[in-house]
Amino acid sequence: MGKHKCTICGYVYDPAEGDGEREIAPGTPFEAIDDSWTCPICNSKKMDFSSLDEADAAASTDSPLEGERGQGGASTTGTAATTGTAATSDGALSHEPAL
Repeated sequence: MGKHKCTICGYVYDPAEGDGEREIAPGTPFEAIDDSWTCPICNSKKMDFSSLDEADAAASTDSPLEGERGQGGASTTGTAATTGTAATSDGALSHEPAL
């Protein structure tokens, strides 16, 4: 009874929780869900889900989509380094690509 992750939006189906919105009872394995079931976040088909092994399942616990119903966010840590934005010698911001 493993977790399965939507490859489109990142939603994780947890058999222990089921899917109350779609009347899937807690304890229902992913394999037992009807093929017409869709992702509660993005409506992707069941075939768009992939199985998570234990290591992936533990890492996905921190996913902003899991249990948040699409209210995820983006990290701003390190934005200046990743976008190439830097301060020039006179203090102005430059948006030149980093070399």
